[in-house]
Amino acid sequence: MLRNYLLLAWKVLLRRKFFTFISLVGISLTLATLLVVTAIIDYHANPPRPYTKQARMLFVKSVMGKSKEFTTVSEPHYGFHDKYVRPLPGIEKFSIQTESTFITYPNGQKTTLTAKIVDGAFWDMFDFEFLEGTPFTEEDNQQSRMVAVISEKTRQRYFGDAPALGKSIKLDDKTYRIVGVARDIASSLSVSGDVWYPVSIDLTSKGREGVFDEGVGGYTSVILAKSESDLPSIQAAFQDMLPGVKFATSRIQYMQAAAETNFGVQAQMFFGFDSEDTEYGKRNNTARLIGLLTFVAFLFMLLPAINLVNVNVSRILERASEIGVRKAFGASSTVLVGQFVVENLVLTIIGGAIGVLLAEAVLLWITSAGIFPNAVFHVNARVALYALGMSAVFGLLSGVLPAWKMARLPIVQSLKGGINA
Repeated sequence: MLRNYLLLAWKVLLRRKFFTFISLVGISLTLATLLVVTAIIDYHANPPRPYTKQARMLFVKSVMGKSKEFTTVSEPHYGFHDKYVRPLPGIEKFSIQTESTFITYPNGQKTTLTAKIVDGAFWDMFDFEFLEGTPFTEEDNQQSRMVAVISEKTRQRYFGDAPALGKSIKLDDKTYRIVGVARDIASSLSVSGDVWYPVSIDLTSKGREGVFDEGVGGYTSVILAKSESDLPSIQAAFQDMLPGVKFATSRIQYMQAAAETNFGVQAQMFFGFDSEDTEYGKRNNTARLIGLLTFVAFLFMLLPAINLVNVNVSRILERASEIGVRKAFGASSTVLVGQFVVENLVLTIIGGAIGVLLAEAVLLWITSAGIFPNAVFHVNARVALYALGMSAVFGLLSGVLPAWKMARLPIVQSLKGGINA
């Protein structure tokens, strides 16, 4: 039966080439637009190397401190992460980091460098590819050795095509010996930078002991769980820990925070911070954002689907006599609906395939244009699966109503030419 449906669908598409062309243009452009957006979101939600262990990672970034009089949101001190987050059960590796920017003048050219200030565990958690040397170690961090890793782009700025290993780079009044050169990664990823050096070098006693609201904080942490199944228990332990946090100042009475996945952190940034939000840190922002994006995608597909409904009605009206004859020979409404839906699904899947090709072309252009520096976008298997789902939804949205409407026409009316006969 299905084989007959598919053969008939192909014949019908070839019969009225203009209608088929209009339909394919609408479907492919709609799906291509959705796929480009989906691919960019997917890249940042499931980034490539160095995030090879992301499935076991949680991130602690901004926290919300509250009192009766006010609410403040910022990144806490090193001490909060070190005293309260590091001891949580189920953690295999733990890294604390911050960042800074420096104005430098390599070869007389003014350049702004983003420095990621990290510990030795950072390099065990993130799988950077090294073109020269190796990362610095936790011993280097503990001893506050003046060493640094630079990016491929920074090496080019300072040393051209020459090796950088063993040479020096100066940031403000401090000089660092280069121990490694890491391949560039997308600048939109949170661990990207131009230079990395040990966090202990800039760490003050206030920063080491402080928790929150004792001056400027600015530190974030990354948790690597022993297994992915440990993430929920770590998140629960994190929430249980918060009421026991002790503050050096009476200005803050309690804090709300969360240990989030990478996508969860981005979802929280998307929704922002509400001082009246009593559920901050406990709400599943990942599910909220996925639900919102799914709803927006549905609305985006709805208008083209309505237009395609009108095209399908016109197409089916021309076949009213065929419908009447088939019903006269015993074809049920269910069989006819199934046939028309399959025809529409074939059309949308073809349109979806064209949409994938268009999306890939646009993503290659975005990559080559450097809109997201160092990021490489493709329609991967996961995004292609999204495309298949979108095509199916599109086909059902635009095919079921006209098919059901025409399949329920009385036989006499169908033989006379359809709805207006």
